[in-house]
Amino acid sequence: MSDPIPPARTARSSSDEKRRTAIRFFEQVWNTRRDGTIDEVFHPSFTGHGEGVEVIGLGPYKEARGAMLSAFPDLRLTVEDTVADGDHIVLRWNARGTHDGPGFGLEPTHRRVKFR
Repeated sequence: MSDPIPPARTARSSSDEKRRTAIRFFEQVWNTRRDGTIDEVFHPSFTGHGEGVEVIGLGPYKEARGAMLSAFPDLRLTVEDTVADGDHIVLRWNARGTHDGPGFGLEPTHRRVKFR
């Protein structure tokens, strides 16, 4: 008798794994400021889309993140919800912080903000 064939990975387990990776990325990159996770998770030539901005590559992403953390040194992101379907992962999140730094060319207002 031969060994049983291991069950194939299902789309659901693959989606769950990608969802966990996306949540880990938000937690480690933004909340614990672990720079190495950017290199672990993103392809070197990835494209990131944000509100009115597009970054291509790890260097520009790290620069944009640095500007955000400079402006909001206490920034915390919270993942509110996720939807996963195959290779597509969508996260709904919010961010809170205090505008205490000079990032984005604006003088600090020292006001607390919350945004999505």
